[in-house]
Amino acid sequence: MTGPRQSGGSRFALSLGHGHSLGHGERHTGPDHRAPETGQGSRETLGSRGRQRVRDAIAGSRAATTGASVRQFPDHLEFLKVYQPDTDSAPDLLDAVIVPTVRPARFLDEAATMASGCSRRLIVLCSREARASEVLERLSGAKIDVVAIDIPPGYWHETFDFSTAAEVFMRLSPVPVPRDLSLKRNLGLLMARLAGWKKVVFMDDDIYGIEPGGLLRASAALDSNPISCFLVEAGDAVHDRLPTEDNSAVCHALRLAGRKQNVYASGSALGVNCFEDLSFFPNIYNEDWFFMLRETERAAITRVGFVKQREYNPYIAARARYEEFGDVLAEGLLAHLHLGISKQPDVRYWQQFLEARRVLLREIRAGLQKSESQYAASATKAIKASQRQLRLVTPDACVEYLKNFERDRRAWGRRLDALPPPTLDLEQALSDLHLR
Repeated sequence: MTGPRQSGGSRFALSLGHGHSLGHGERHTGPDHRAPETGQGSRETLGSRGRQRVRDAIAGSRAATTGASVRQFPDHLEFLKVYQPDTDSAPDLLDAVIVPTVRPARFLDEAATMASGCSRRLIVLCSREARASEVLERLSGAKIDVVAIDIPPGYWHETFDFSTAAEVFMRLSPVPVPRDLSLKRNLGLLMARLAGWKKVVFMDDDIYGIEPGGLLRASAALDSNPISCFLVEAGDAVHDRLPTEDNSAVCHALRLAGRKQNVYASGSALGVNCFEDLSFFPNIYNEDWFFMLRETERAAITRVGFVKQREYNPYIAARARYEEFGDVLAEGLLAHLHLGISKQPDVRYWQQFLEARRVLLREIRAGLQKSESQYAASATKAIKASQRQLRLVTPDACVEYLKNFERDRRAWGRRLDALPPPTLDLEQALSDLHLR
């Protein structure tokens, strides 16, 4: 089932003014198997056992777990629903596909092709090697309206004043290069609210392989769900290749060491109903897991398909060092949900989880010593960097960060509520965001 195709459209580039710096980081968690897709010979659903487990976790009805049970889980798929299409209704076009990009314009060809015919517009948020003028030139023949915006280092908007971006937390996530992924995604959310858009899909610039109609399925799922997602699946079976799964350096090394590691929903290809009560993307690794935290707790995320991601090298010490704090927090929160602990994660819980993480990293290093992969040595260096960074993460820091995240989330909600009424005019929305 498809929607009407767009033929051509308006294209314009904008440059932003300079202000205070607000950076960010990237990446998340990856599959060993591909579950059958609904509508393609399967009737898979979130099983009754999985649903009950989620309900128990949310209600806190199980007894508190022992310290020995606290551990990192390799698979979080039980928190996702599988989309069941309504054959009686045609899906709407998405209001926008939003692509944060740092790469040259040629990396956007796939995004333009996938968005054409499924979305009213393609929004490209550019920084580093990406240039709005080059994007517009490259996509001049695309059958979709293209809006490309240059975001220089230092852009700031008062809506993004978050306590989780304080220096004390940034020291626990030392970035090897300036990052602005969370900033761009938050900008996308604000643009949608100001312009009155209901349905958007965030898509990274290294994603490809959404089949025709896949984005329309993501749109249809947003009629009854706050978030829809595509899982990043493994690439072609090539011996000892660089990975394509969407994982942290630690989780990739875990898989390289011969252990199971799956993926979860991520911002790589994420549908959002912008009329819902939205969270924000904090300035930390796994920012998308934090954005989806409430929906994960409620089992309110719907999986609509699969995508592929271009291969990349995660086994970089500086990358692993940056990722560690965000990976600990996100994996620890989902482990807490798996275990059904009735109280909020406190200092004692984080003591137990941090010890479990230390044990896991030691086990990964031991497993890598037995690996014959050409990447085992670099993966070992990455794990050593994670271990060094983990020594700086304290239970108190974890509790304090999460308190600040909740405070920021409430403040974000108030700021969204205080926005002017939707203008249904993109140029006016961009003006409100000081983007022109």
